[in-house]
Amino acid sequence: MVAYPIDEAKTLLEEKLVSQQNSMTTCQEDLEFLREQITTMEVNIGIDINTIANKKHERTIGTLNNDGNSLNQQKWKTPPMTKNNLIRYIIKSILYPSHDKSKCY
Repeated sequence: MVAYPIDEAKTLLEEKLVSQQNSMTTCQEDLEFLREQITTMEVNIGIDINTIANKKHERTIGTLNNDGNSLNQQKWKTPPMTKNNLIRYIIKSILYPSHDKSKCY
């Protein structure tokens, strides 16, 4: 800035300030969009976990006859739903959409 005359330096700095303010506004908008997407993703993951837990519960209960006695009580040994298992489940459901999703652990 020492090599520029004062008027040119002031004009150049004002232009850079406006440019950086516009860039900061764009970054803030992008950050807000990402926050909304993260919230949406967290909700969808929660729904997926609940669906998996419900399917697991249905498999554990089995089929009941009219007396309320279990005809087909099976205890499935599935690992607990960890973050890695959920990621594997989602990837397999994307890669193999016709695959039996109840056994994608």
